[in-house]
Amino acid sequence: MDTLINFHVIDPNNLGDYLSSPFEYFDFPGLKTERWDLQELRDFAAAPDSPGKIRDYLAQLPENVRVHSVFGGGGLLASQFQTAARTAFEKVSQPTGGGAIAWGVGQQSYNIKNLVGTPAEYRNNVKQQALDFPYDDYVKGWDLVGVRDDLENQYWVPCASCMHPAFDKDYVTKHDFVVYSHKKFQLKIPGIPTLDHTEKSMDKVLEFLGSGKTILTSSFHGAYWGTLLGRKVLAFPFTSKFMTLKHPVGLYPHASWAIPQIRWQPFKTTFLNKINIKIKLSKSYKCPTKGWENYLEEAQAHPNALAECRERNQLFHQQVMDLVSSQ
Repeated sequence: MDTLINFHVIDPNNLGDYLSSPFEYFDFPGLKTERWDLQELRDFAAAPDSPGKIRDYLAQLPENVRVHSVFGGGGLLASQFQTAARTAFEKVSQPTGGGAIAWGVGQQSYNIKNLVGTPAEYRNNVKQQALDFPYDDYVKGWDLVGVRDDLENQYWVPCASCMHPAFDKDYVTKHDFVVYSHKKFQLKIPGIPTLDHTEKSMDKVLEFLGSGKTILTSSFHGAYWGTLLGRKVLAFPFTSKFMTLKHPVGLYPHASWAIPQIRWQPFKTTFLNKINIKIKLSKSYKCPTKGWENYLEEAQAHPNALAECRERNQLFHQQVMDLVSSQ
């Protein structure tokens, strides 16, 4: 029996990464399925001849068994995962005659601070940058590639977490605003109910997001899930991934993220006498939020987003089944 292995980030403290696996929601009849943490692939890429889970698995694999790799979902088109992506293709799937599939992966650039203009101009400028992203450095030659970035030169397949059954519930709106904060990129707006993305229950997260008419968030999945619930979203972006969503969210364009520091520098005039002391107050980034209310009109609901995202994932699932059955 052929095997389908999903390589993704398995981190129970990051619900978005954990639930981005399509194996959470789809069956693959006739195939053995396994979910392996992406770190296994990174370790194998760094030392393919050393003992480890993947090397040992491939060494014991019967000759007639193919291994199909599913890379994603999540923001895996980043430099730290580039070698792992090529390894899944070249050292896991190709040698066994299996297929290589990217499902709901996305790029992300942190170099968005110098872009100016209105929120719409800001978004469009970032999307233009994303068009030049070197996708082929990660997935060149792969059999099926679906990316969560809505770009004219890519095949759009959004994060598979849209298939979660908790989206089928109705949620009571209780607040004008709620804040869903990324733990590392902390969003602090006093007087507004707040939850951070380390909450491990999807039901609790969606109940919280659904309790707000408008969601203020520094979390990519907070923006995505809020949109799927039909709520308005104002995002405080820290990477380009917020600007490549198919269903645009409102943007706070002044989100200049930094780690708070205490600086002490005595008034000295010569270089040798100059003292500069920096003390970091935390490991978390923070950004100003002044005037966020001025950007609410850009936050629009997308009532068809859930159906559209699910339809594309269901189509991609069928494409995956067609691929593995034809090889």
